[in-house]
Amino acid sequence: PATPRAPACRDSDGRPRGTSLSRAANFGIEKAWRHPSEKHAVKFVPHELVETALTLGGRRQQVLLRVITPCIAPQVLDAYRINMASAWNLVIVAELVAATEGLGKRISLAQRFLRTDEIFLGLIVIGLIGLAIDLGFRLLMRRSCAWAN
Repeated sequence: PATPRAPACRDSDGRPRGTSLSRAANFGIEKAWRHPSEKHAVKFVPHELVETALTLGGRRQQVLLRVITPCIAPQVLDAYRINMASAWNLVIVAELVAATEGLGKRISLAQRFLRTDEIFLGLIVIGLIGLAIDLGFRLLMRRSCAWAN
């Protein structure tokens, strides 16, 4: 059986200093994921899970891949889903401003010639593509992170 690690001292909040999640972030998470939502999600990994994995003899890489990554996967996918909405908005705005092709360009041309039916059709297509992207991320999250639902 593995011997439990006895922490030498504790932080001000009572956590053992040697196994705090800030230390877990130092061994690869900060280098692997640069987005703030991933760093934020790591803060909420249950301390007991990390401590148990280390007590049972898990190496740092094993703790990262088998404990921390599955815990943060739902939050990361949800953050990507939300960020995809703003990215889709930027694509449409860029097409409206300076593109020679695309839905945004078609809408701006239809606006010039007062073709409201084409404008509404373009808006509906943009909305349907955005909805498909959102539903795709939700399906991915439901299938890959079934335990989080």
